[in-house]
Amino acid sequence: MKKAIKDTVSETRTKAQVVVQIQSEDLVVRQSIEKQIEEQHIGTIKSEDAGTGHVDFTVEVDSTNDSIPRIKDVLRAAGVRSTVRVSQ
Repeated sequence: MKKAIKDTVSETRTKAQVVVQIQSEDLVVRQSIEKQIEEQHIGTIKSEDAGTGHVDFTVEVDSTNDSIPRIKDVLRAAGVRSTVRVSQ
């Protein structure tokens, strides 16, 4: 019973969201980055947006302190210019 209550409380907590902007319109690059973020259990992709010369997507994470450096590592490995910020 305690585990069920703990799981329910954990599920109702609001998770942090991190906004990632990459300076690329390449769909394959974006999909690769998003796939790596999810496969490495860094977070869950929640939304995407695109503009001229860039793509933005939002990642839902458990901890920004743990996730942001890991997201930056994925972006660095992909070789894209990017910004990462915590959503307000």
